[in-house]
Amino acid sequence: MDISAHPKQFKVSDFSTVNLTSGVGRKLSHNDLENSCAIPVGSVNKNSGIFIFSLTCPFSEKTFITQVVPMLRSGKSMVMANFIRNDYDLNIWIRLAKIKAAYRMSVVSALYKYEFDGRISTEFDGQRKNYNDIQEMLDKILSNVPIDKVNTSYTPERAAISSLVTTAGLNQLYGVTATPYMGNVK
Repeated sequence: MDISAHPKQFKVSDFSTVNLTSGVGRKLSHNDLENSCAIPVGSVNKNSGIFIFSLTCPFSEKTFITQVVPMLRSGKSMVMANFIRNDYDLNIWIRLAKIKAAYRMSVVSALYKYEFDGRISTEFDGQRKNYNDIQEMLDKILSNVPIDKVNTSYTPERAAISSLVTTAGLNQLYGVTATPYMGNVK
């Protein structure tokens, strides 16, 4: 299924005022988990690690390839969480949220591998960073997604709000203001 179409482009400032209802006494639903940008890998518990990354951060890519992948291969469980640093991050994540949560890390892993191998770049080009490589690679990946991997509860607005709420939570809970961040689950 081709889900590569670019949704409406948002700015972080579009969501400067978001009204949330109290979650007291409410269990997270399947749709809440599908639209989250925090992804558990393995059996997460109090001894698990957390890797907070940004898809447009070359340091996140290097940390993922050199530190996180070996930890996951050794069987360590982790929470992987996307941190929105700018409008580009937001719009890349909104597209990635079209895929079910269980498959998102394979796409993140592929993007980081392509960057690590030099096939795409988010490095500073002398004037600005070029995020078109990530979008073009997402075009290719999202153009042929099996129907069973598509997030059927997806809306661009829900994906945007979820990612920004997660980012605010990561900032409050872990004090994260920059990526990458590695630590233990709190």
